Amino acid sequence: MKRTETLPPDQFLKNVDIGTKLALEIRPANRSLLQGSSRLIGYVSKRFILIEYPNNRDIDSIITGADSLEIVLRGLTASKHRDIFAFQSHILSTIYRPVKMLAINIPDEIAIHRVRQHPRIPISREIRFISQTDASYALMRDFSVAGCAVKLPITHPVKVGEECTIALFNSENEKVACKGTVVNKQDATKHTILGVRFDEQESSIEEIYPQLLLESDLIGGMDYMPA
Repeated sequence: MKRTETLPPDQFLKNVDIGTKLALEIRPANRSLLQGSSRLIGYVSKRFILIEYPNNRDIDSIITGADSLEIVLRGLTASKHRDIFAFQSHILSTIYRPVKMLAINIPDEIAIHRVRQHPRIPISREIRFISQTDASYALMRDFSVAGCAVKLPITHPVKVGEECTIALFNSENEKVACKGTVVNKQDATKHTILGVRFDEQESSIEEIYPQLLLESDLIGGMDYMPA
C-alpha cells in the first residue's frame, strides 16, 4: 500500500520536476498556521532550492524582515506512482531577480511516502458536484489521484455510469474542475455515497492534489524530517 522512507537531497531532487506544485506551511511565533502554494523553480545541489514566491499577503507580511523562518513543504514526485514528499526547513532569503522567489535550505533527508497503488486518503472537504441534470453542494470524503468518494444529498438524482464534474477552489481561490464518472452508489436515508473515477485526460486533480493533502487526515499523521 504505502510506506515511508527518507532520501538524501541529490536522490530526492532527481525525482522532482522543475515546476512541481508545492503546498507550504509557515508557523510564525505567536500566530496561527499559514498555508499557501508555490512551485519549484530550481536548486543548487546540497545547498538550497528555489521556489516561487507565494501569492499570499499574510505570508508576505511574515516573510518580510524575518530571519530563518521555518517552513514545511509538501508535494508529489515525478515518479510513476506520484509519491508524496514532505520536509521541514527554513527560509534562507528572498531573491528578487530575475523573478521574486524564496531560497529554502535543503535538509539532509527528505521524507517520502511510497505510493504503490492509489490509496484513498480521508478528507472532509466541501465541493460542488455537477451531474448531467443538476448541481449540488456536497462533501468529499476521501480522494486519490484516481478518484474520490462523495457524500451527496439524497435529493440530487444521479446514476452509476453518469459523467460528472467535481468543482472546488484552490488556495488562490481559482476554480478547479475534475471530470469523472460515477462508478458506484450507496443510498442512505438523507444522503448518497458515490464513488467517482476521474477522467485521466480531463481531470485537473493533480493541480490541487498538494492542497488536498494539506487538508487531509493523512497529513496529521505524517512525519516530516526536521531540518
